[in-house]
Amino acid sequence: MLWLEFACDSGTEFKLRSKDYLVVRFRSLEKPKEDEFCLELSKLFNYDDVVERVAAHLGLDDSSKIRLTSHNCYSQQPKPQPIKYRGVEHLSDMLLHYNQTSDILYYEVLDIPLPELQGLKTLKVAFHHATKEEVVIHTIRLPKQSTVGDVINDLKSKVELSHPNAELRLLEVFYHKIYKVMDCIPINDFFRVVGKRESLITLQEIFV
Repeated sequence: MLWLEFACDSGTEFKLRSKDYLVVRFRSLEKPKEDEFCLELSKLFNYDDVVERVAAHLGLDDSSKIRLTSHNCYSQQPKPQPIKYRGVEHLSDMLLHYNQTSDILYYEVLDIPLPELQGLKTLKVAFHHATKEEVVIHTIRLPKQSTVGDVINDLKSKVELSHPNAELRLLEVFYHKIYKVMDCIPINDFFRVVGKRESLITLQEIFV
């Protein structure tokens, strides 16, 4: 066990070290039912200590690309929101769910550092081509201060337009009906509106 690697001056010190350590089961967020690996960690480890050890186990040089999510002891599922970069002080805080302590953490390997990702908004948009039935889903990331107009401009370079003069508009679709045409509002306001409903964000071609 990991704590056996420490040089303990006495049996009391050994017991104290042993008491602080526990085996944490790590699962990929994409496969939340499967234990992928285990690490023996101190409950007193801070955020950086934990992600550095996960990154080392996975052979990653940049631990800031690791994102962790806590376990919901009641639903036996990952919590809806991941742990923010340095958003908790210790491993014990990551494992705590109300008055219960879990031994499970979920991890993701990101393509960009987590602090950078937290400064962006991620949006999934369904693009409906004017002459094709196929719907293509695009995922984009933009700074939080962006507007819906910025979303449209970003997607223009990614979608296949049916006509060079085609313009695009962003729609909120709710229960298969157009609920709202999104104007050039700040993207944070857009998320506050859409987040209250299970809406589909759709990009539509229009001709002028």
